[in-house]
Amino acid sequence: MGGIVPACRKSAVFRFRRPSPLHHGRTHCTGLCGCKGISGPFSRPAHPKRVSRGDTQNRSPRVRSRYPAASDPYPVGRGVWRILHGRRRSNFGQQMHRSRHRQVMGARRSRRETPDMKTISAAFFIVVYLVSTAFGNDALLSTFDRETLQKIRRAMEGIETLSGDFIEEKRLVMLKEPVVLKGRFYYIRPDRLRWEHLTPEIQGIAVSNGHGSKWLQDASKATPFELDSAPAIRRFVDQVLSWIRGDFDGTTDKYRIAVSSKGPVSVVLTPISEAEKAFLDRILITFSSDLRHVQSVDIHEKDGDASRIRFTRVQINRVLEPGLFP
Repeated sequence: MGGIVPACRKSAVFRFRRPSPLHHGRTHCTGLCGCKGISGPFSRPAHPKRVSRGDTQNRSPRVRSRYPAASDPYPVGRGVWRILHGRRRSNFGQQMHRSRHRQVMGARRSRRETPDMKTISAAFFIVVYLVSTAFGNDALLSTFDRETLQKIRRAMEGIETLSGDFIEEKRLVMLKEPVVLKGRFYYIRPDRLRWEHLTPEIQGIAVSNGHGSKWLQDASKATPFELDSAPAIRRFVDQVLSWIRGDFDGTTDKYRIAVSSKGPVSVVLTPISEAEKAFLDRILITFSSDLRHVQSVDIHEKDGDASRIRFTRVQINRVLEPGLFP
C-alpha cells in the first residue's frame, strides 16, 4: 500500500512505493522523458536524503535507491544507466497504458460534447408534453378543429339551464336486441346535474357542488353520497357536464380531440391514457345545427359493446326547481 512518487514532471514512471517526508516528491529521472538525467529542464535532485538506522522518527522503508546519486560517476538518465549496467527494461506496457488512457479520455470528451440520441429523444418528448399540457392540446389541433371548438364554446356561453329527454340504446355483444332506456335530465350552470331513468326501471342520480344523492324506484328515499367517494359516478358526471358545456379542455389529458367536417358538427374523442384505453375505443359527440346543445353521443367500447344517447325536446334557459338537486 501507500502512494508513489513521480520521477519527474515530464515522465510518468514511478520509483518508490511510499513517499517519505524527506523525499519531497524528488527522485532521479528515468531518462524516458528525454531530459538527460539531472541536466534537463525538467530534472530534479537525483536522490533523497539517506536516513540512518537510528533515526526512527523520519525513517521510511526502502528509501535506499538502486540507482546512482548525484555524486556518482554516471550523471546520466536512469534509462542510460540501465543500459550501461545491462538492466534495460521494456516500456511497452507503459506505452500501451498511455495509449489506452488517451482513448478513454477522448471518449469521455466526445460524450460530454455530443449527447447521445436517448438524451435528445427524452428531452424532445418532455418539451412536446409540456407544450401540449400548457396550451390545452390546442397546439396539436388543426386550424379547422380549433375554430370549430371555439364556435361551440361561444354558442354555449349564454346557456344557464338545460333540460330535456333522452333515449339510450345499448347494443351488447351477448344480446341480439338492444337494451333501450328512457329518461330525463336537468342542468344548471355550472355543476348541477340530475340524470334519471324512467323506463324500464326508475333510478337516478343528482349532484351539486361535490355532493350527490342516488335513488331506486322512489326519488324521495334518495341516499346521499360524496362524489369523491364514488369515482365511477364522478367520471360519468364529468363526462356529461363536458358534453353539455362544450368544454373539452379538461379531457385533453385523457383523449385526443378531432372534429368531423362531414354532415352535422361532431367531435371525436380517442382515449390516450392507459386507464381509458383499457375499456374504451372512441366517443362521437354530435351537436345541433345551432351548436347550442348536444344532439347525440355514441360510445364504442373495446369489447364490441356500444351505446347511443339521443337528446330530444331540449329546452334552453328554462326556470328549474331548486328541489331537483341536493
